[in-house]
Amino acid sequence: MTEYCCPCCLGELQADSGGVTCGQCRKVYRERDGIPLFAENKEFYYGELPQEKMALLIKEAAEKGWQPAFQELLKLLPEHKKAEISQYAMDGTRAAWKYLLDLKPGGKALDFGCGWSNISVCLSRSFGEVYGMDLTWERLKFLSMKAKALGRKNIKTILGGDTPHFPFKDNFFDLVVLNGVLEWVPESRKGDPREVQKALLKEIRRILKPDGQLYVGIENRVGFLYFMGQPEDHTGLPFGSLMPRPLQNIYSKVKRGRPYRTYIYSKSGYQKLMRESGFPEVKLYSPVPDYRDFHQIIDLAPGAKQDLNPFFDTAKFKHKVKHRLYGSHTFNPSFSIVGSQSNTNSLVADLTAELGERLHSDARSYRLAKYLVSRTNNVILIYEARKEKIEPLVVKLPLNERADERTANHALAIGAVRDCLSEQPELATLVPTPLLTGTLKGHKYYAEAKLSGESGDQLGLRPRVADRLMGEAFEFITNLHLTTGKKYQVDEAIAKQQWGNALEKIIGLAREAELKDFFRALGDYLDRQLRGKSVNLVRTHGDFWLGNLLAKPPRSKLTGVIDWDISQTAGWPLLDLWHLVGYTMKLRRNNISLGKMYLEIIWPADFSNNFSGKINQYQKELALPDELLPPLKVCYWLNYLSEYMEYFLYVDSYWERENLHQVRDFLAKTVL
Repeated sequence: MTEYCCPCCLGELQADSGGVTCGQCRKVYRERDGIPLFAENKEFYYGELPQEKMALLIKEAAEKGWQPAFQELLKLLPEHKKAEISQYAMDGTRAAWKYLLDLKPGGKALDFGCGWSNISVCLSRSFGEVYGMDLTWERLKFLSMKAKALGRKNIKTILGGDTPHFPFKDNFFDLVVLNGVLEWVPESRKGDPREVQKALLKEIRRILKPDGQLYVGIENRVGFLYFMGQPEDHTGLPFGSLMPRPLQNIYSKVKRGRPYRTYIYSKSGYQKLMRESGFPEVKLYSPVPDYRDFHQIIDLAPGAKQDLNPFFDTAKFKHKVKHRLYGSHTFNPSFSIVGSQSNTNSLVADLTAELGERLHSDARSYRLAKYLVSRTNNVILIYEARKEKIEPLVVKLPLNERADERTANHALAIGAVRDCLSEQPELATLVPTPLLTGTLKGHKYYAEAKLSGESGDQLGLRPRVADRLMGEAFEFITNLHLTTGKKYQVDEAIAKQQWGNALEKIIGLAREAELKDFFRALGDYLDRQLRGKSVNLVRTHGDFWLGNLLAKPPRSKLTGVIDWDISQTAGWPLLDLWHLVGYTMKLRRNNISLGKMYLEIIWPADFSNNFSGKINQYQKELALPDELLPPLKVCYWLNYLSEYMEYFLYVDSYWERENLHQVRDFLAKTVL
């Protein structure tokens, strides 16, 4: 604890038998279960859950591990809370804005108001040391247990934040994060709310190095959703944020019985607040749809010219208006703000220059057009060329270890597929060309040529349009499978790859003994049906549906097949075709559940006559006997269940019932 200073007077701390003592004001600071206690109110509690539930989570996490304990906790929560808490604790993209910062692998970062840990964990891959600080001890304990289980030894936890100063020396940090925190600070401190916020920002400036950065995630006071009647996030009062401050205060006292203190601002208001607090360099971004859960970040700097990626049907007028407003520089719902004392380059800016140098010997070859965030924990950068005869780029930056593996597999797969189709150049051009990989400031990146066209699921589900696109996609994947098909005898290694790994993951996630027994029995069934059989295995895509196809309107001609991150060199035939046809029919039937798609479309092979005939022909060409179809359909379900189960099990009871229990009951009667 001697690395800290006194949060009351900034005096030096001296170690003693029970903790540390300030040599100046003589205040004594202790630890609780390894967490330094620098808060004035050590019993403070704030959280999305009651304190007794958090205490139960910590107790069970010590006995079972944080993840099983967390899953047990979710089962006890009401439906409307499950997804919210799971997103706070499990979503690896909550710090996906970090590549907009000047990341320093050997530096120090402070996550103030660290909450459920995701931001601290994500930052621990980018900094030498990460300090998670919060006023709620239970949150810090959860973070420390999670960090230990993940092997993140560079994460430290501190109870603090309600004292005159932070317990750190001057010029200590390279980054300080306030994600959903700045607006709440006046609730626990006296004085004018704006002056309280300024005082906090000035204190952050003290502990930042001269070239350090401050990140703030926060709502927009004039966000368009507030004009539409959405209650203000902090007071719950509709239209409250749009009123003048004195009127807001009266409104809050009448409706809530207490004054309005959780100040938020407009774009210009944040710029002014930051500059008055000692951060003359201010960069503003719009996270869409919200700073807590976003899939794109738009640069609001003049001249940035970044368009919003569609995320709902913009054919309808009201959706087209909302689309415009989400991409607005004034009425967007929230902001990501980066403040600093001097101009600093982000990792993205450095990467843009490096790509230009490596590919064209010119650092100014590219302009960032889109900053996207995928649910597979990748930041995806879309680059446009600044000069003629330079093709646009797609660059992927993984956010965690699993994304590292998948993205590396994607890069290898697209190169291998292009090689496999070298004698069919018209098909090979539908696969992205891998260009280069590299590491910048400890972060891996993967660059490939950008293919033209729009995502197939954005072109609508008009039968003629979708059928034309599916027909071309069907031809592509059939040619790939026939080209790469090779006879294998199903042995231990193939069994492990094709169903053993998925079963192991599913059994590990399942909590009920009865459910575990069912999946073990399903594994025995697959062993009996498939081991020792001679089967043509093929190069698979792994997630072959409209969303991973690119097409050029209006005729929806296929222009690309993307996202090969779960592709296999030697995988089961038929699964890609089943998924393409089944998933399209799933979307047409009002987006029925994956389970219903499986039971109503995949298992009975209830495809249109056109595609049924093509699948039968494909089956003959790959010499697949009918008796292999049931076990292959079981493998199909296991593969997709293992992909989705981690995200939805114990979070969504409807998902669990529709996609797990109904299919389990059917298979128990049909194949076991």
